[in-house]
Amino acid sequence: MLQSEDFQQLIDEAAPHRVKIMTEYSVDMANLRDEFAQMMIDLDTNLKRISEIKAKDRTDDEQATYKMARKKFKQQFTSVKRIIHPNDKKNGEPQDPIGLLIDKVANIGQMLQYIGRSELVDRFKEAGIEIKFKPIEEDIPAMDNSNTRDLIKGIFDDADRLQGKICQAADEIKINIYNKIDDSIKYSLKDPENKAGIKPSQFQKLVKTKAVSLIKSAEDFTKFKEAMVERDEANLISQQGTLEKNKAI
Repeated sequence: MLQSEDFQQLIDEAAPHRVKIMTEYSVDMANLRDEFAQMMIDLDTNLKRISEIKAKDRTDDEQATYKMARKKFKQQFTSVKRIIHPNDKKNGEPQDPIGLLIDKVANIGQMLQYIGRSELVDRFKEAGIEIKFKPIEEDIPAMDNSNTRDLIKGIFDDADRLQGKICQAADEIKINIYNKIDDSIKYSLKDPENKAGIKPSQFQKLVKTKAVSLIKSAEDFTKFKEAMVERDEANLISQQGTLEKNKAI
């Protein structure tokens, strides 16, 4: 079916739309983004001064400051643009990025405030924003209790220590042990011969399979492995079909 004329006609029908995006709309959007970034730089006396110096004549600090500012303003442009014109969901309904962002921050902020952690409020303050969250006790009156507060704080203290152990063990796998893999089979973007090598994520997947085999029953491990193999084989078939079609275009 991938090689059928009907499928090829659908590709041909869709391609002009992507051409329009690639050659016109994306270029115009990049120009708008650069225009915004430059305008913001020009509005800052120090940044404007640096921008007027040729790149080769800037000090390392000036170059770093300039590059960081351009990156910040470009990201700001993209983030604001996504708020102003959010992408639609797959079902065609508009997304609500502001609502999602507020809900996430409020949900986290309420609990951090309850257990006496100020990291989120402090970062807002650094950005010139004074923020105070609605006390979670107003939503759940039973939480207005010092013993309950101490118990919940204790849970998060334990979670902090435990996450440290998890991160340490994960780093041992994906960094220390992964780096012991022979270079001939390890992925390397710089080495053309090793672009098909084992990536850290793939190594971790193999390690997880082995770990499951050590802690699950034979029956459960078989189910796990069969599901993983089935999913990977489906991905391979899809990727192979796309690869062959790309070669044929």
